[in-house]
Amino acid sequence: MSLFEYLSSHYYDQNQLLESCSIDIEQLSHWQDLGIFPKPAYRLTSQIECSSYYGLHECKEYWDFYARGCDKWAKLISSKELCTPSAAFELFFNKYCTHLMYLQNQGFYCEDETFTEQLQEHVQTQWQHFINGKFSLTTQNGYIEEIVEAEVGMMIIMNITHCHSVDELTVEDKNEIRQAIKYLNKSLSHFAPHERAQSYRARFIDKTIAQYDLSV
Repeated sequence: MSLFEYLSSHYYDQNQLLESCSIDIEQLSHWQDLGIFPKPAYRLTSQIECSSYYGLHECKEYWDFYARGCDKWAKLISSKELCTPSAAFELFFNKYCTHLMYLQNQGFYCEDETFTEQLQEHVQTQWQHFINGKFSLTTQNGYIEEIVEAEVGMMIIMNITHCHSVDELTVEDKNEIRQAIKYLNKSLSHFAPHERAQSYRARFIDKTIAQYDLSV
């Protein structure tokens, strides 16, 4: 699959995003200038050479691609009459913490200080990544719920395996990691062809399964 095919299959281009969010380009630009809406996950720049009956034409074109879950975030910030950056962060923080608690109630949790004492600082950092478009690339849809699931899953694997430095795992450890991998498989992006070898999916799913002979 080519890069363009991958992006067209898994992301909204800008026109599709605007239609899905029921906004125009001016509103999108305004939100991005305010720092309350994610930047594109990918931007393609193409030098085009077009040949036709009338001769040769050359031009440069750009395509922006956004996570398909961005429309959900657009509806959320649209529900606020005047959504300021602080109000947008509060929405993000509340949704992050709500899903973190939901996962804990489902028995999927990590006792790392990232999700306890350092939670406020951690979510502030993740908010910046969210706005910069990182999670539109690394998760399947850019949903906040996927961000939380991916982060908890990766942290569990890092803590149990000591960043894959442990040689053997207990049965209990393997079961906990299998649960983490199931969440990661659901939440992590499949990544563009040129990124897969160094992606989170390769590092935390493929490598973990292969190194510890796990079946999920």
